[in-house]
Amino acid sequence: MTKVWLYARRRNEEECRQLLQVLQQLAAEQGMQVVGSSADSSYGKLSRRPGLWKLMGSIWREKADAVLVSTLSDISHKNRQLLGLLKLMQAHRVRLYTVHTQLAYELYGRGLEAPLRRRAVRFDGFLPYSEGKQSAGSCKKGAPQKGPKKHFAFTALFVLPNFIKNHFFMGESCILSPCMLYC
Repeated sequence: MTKVWLYARRRNEEECRQLLQVLQQLAAEQGMQVVGSSADSSYGKLSRRPGLWKLMGSIWREKADAVLVSTLSDISHKNRQLLGLLKLMQAHRVRLYTVHTQLAYELYGRGLEAPLRRRAVRFDGFLPYSEGKQSAGSCKKGAPQKGPKKHFAFTALFVLPNFIKNHFFMGESCILSPCMLYC
């Protein structure tokens, strides 16, 4: 069973609480054991984000095998800070799961994929996100599919439950993977 840490960052505490509840339900449905959670309701410098410090502490103490966040920008908008945390995750073999973003694509677009790949040589090829080639519609039989099948260089693992689809995506067909969400 994967031990997962939940992290949320929003404008106010109520939004953080709601997002953590959604992340917790999603983790439970996927058979993940939630070992902790933290949230930040403020924006700004790293020193003013105690929730992120708790997340990093759980990685350092090896309490979690994975981190589940809504989007990559919840962790940081600044590439230097984000790369630092991703390197920490890579060193401790912790995977990053996002709900609303295509993680590998976003890392590539920000120029962070190449440094992680170079570091992967030292960590037996371990990357803090998944990759592979599989049809997005073939991960589960009966998964709703609109239009032609699309292929991604990601591994699709989970199909989102209806309450999350309705809450975030107004009922569209969505598939969650360790590194992307397709709608």
